Amino acid sequence: MTGEPETPWTAPDVERPGGSLVAPEAQMLPEMLAWHRSTLLSKCSGLTGEQLVERSVVVESGGDPFSLRFVYLHLIGEYARHNGHADLVRERVDGATGA
Repeated sequence: MTGEPETPWTAPDVERPGGSLVAPEAQMLPEMLAWHRSTLLSKCSGLTGEQLVERSVVVESGGDPFSLRFVYLHLIGEYARHNGHADLVRERVDGATGA
């Protein structure tokens, strides 16, 4: 959004042979959560309300510029969908429904 070069992906290594991603082992969870929090804080610190509606500088190939507001709304929707999937799995495992 700022026009600065994007830093490469630096998440803890969770990729396994064959290119598939797997759930991290229990001892990796604190490391993954710390990485997630630090990444969010570094990317979101210093943002102002005006920046939510500004258009992106970098555009995906063949795409249109997008706003940070669009990115945030997309992420909220993705989290909601995946949380819904987790609820369905939990319901199948233990029969519990609702929150």
